[in-house]
Amino acid sequence: MKPEDKLIRKIQQGDSSCLQELFQIYYEQIYKYCLWHTSDVQTAEDAVQETFLKIMTHIQNFNQPGKFKGYIYTVAANTCKDIWKKRTLIAEREHVVMTRERYIELGYELSEGQLTLMKLIDKLPERQREIAILRFSSDLTILEISRSLGIPYRTVQTNLRSIIRKVRKKVEGESEQ
Repeated sequence: MKPEDKLIRKIQQGDSSCLQELFQIYYEQIYKYCLWHTSDVQTAEDAVQETFLKIMTHIQNFNQPGKFKGYIYTVAANTCKDIWKKRTLIAEREHVVMTRERYIELGYELSEGQLTLMKLIDKLPERQREIAILRFSSDLTILEISRSLGIPYRTVQTNLRSIIRKVRKKVEGESEQ
């Protein structure tokens, strides 16, 4: 039994003090994930808080041992999509190029290679972009991505191969110039 499953069971039995511990396990991962989907720090923080609020509200009904990681990323993805929809109703989204300064400010030092990868991933079609973010930024397994997005394992696998080919081709093309 995974540690988060034990915590969830305790929470469902009335020990709300375990909520904090459960959230601490995933906070940084979900925060990084939300940063990929939002254009600023404040929006990412709001998305994380909303994600955890939704988890807290529905944790009593969660009964899938071993699948919490995929579940929390699904909730985070839906929360980011909801925020995105709200923001696009107000104004057109401006494309924000992630700069080194933005991540230094957040305490995340990124190499040039990481920044290049982020820019390339940002140009992928929506489904591939989501798969790439879950795999490379959040380090989810193919099975976890499949469960999180509700798509077949083989589809995720095929998309990952395609993503890697596209990124490799673009990087090799730039290094020749």
